[in-house]
Amino acid sequence: MNKTFGQDLTPLLEAIEMTIFEYTETAVGPPVFPDTAILSACVIFETVLLDRMWKAQKEGGTPFFKRAEAAEWFGSEIRKIVKQATGIDTLELIKNLHP
Repeated sequence: MNKTFGQDLTPLLEAIEMTIFEYTETAVGPPVFPDTAILSACVIFETVLLDRMWKAQKEGGTPFFKRAEAAEWFGSEIRKIVKQATGIDTLELIKNLHP
């Protein structure tokens, strides 16, 4: 049986998770992530959660267009949270990093 895209990426995500856990146990200062790391973290977070949200909604019989609306809402909520917490607008960050 072939592995899915998500199954292929999971070991990398778990390795990042463990590295962060190890860092927090011994950290003497902040990790100082660049703005690009915020974008990377958001893309990973949104992709994983949207995958599960989409699956749950499909299994629950939610029509496709409603699932698409929910995905758009979810993305805009993440953007708002990041903006509120960091002052960084992820849409502007994408435009600046990938003109």
